[in-house]
Amino acid sequence: MAFLVAGLAAYAAARGLKFADRGIFEFSGIVSGHTLKHLVAAGGVACLVRMLGVRARLSGAESPRTAPGSAAWPAGAIDAAPLDPAREAPT
Repeated sequence: MAFLVAGLAAYAAARGLKFADRGIFEFSGIVSGHTLKHLVAAGGVACLVRMLGVRARLSGAESPRTAPGSAAWPAGAIDAAPLDPAREAPT
């Protein structure tokens, strides 16, 4: 629930930064509100992605990080695995 709230708060902050674009640039002289909007929105998306990861882990779903072919598997593990003759090659 906390990740969802943080994601929604980041979205609201990003909307506010959109409207304060010129004022932020005049104040800082370096960065505009538009740039900050994108950074904050990316943080909001990261919160939602994290929330989904936690939910999947709690439900027992297989993570892409533990699936064959992911970075968590040793290099060459897929190539060294025997082929299943029941599976056909994609056409």
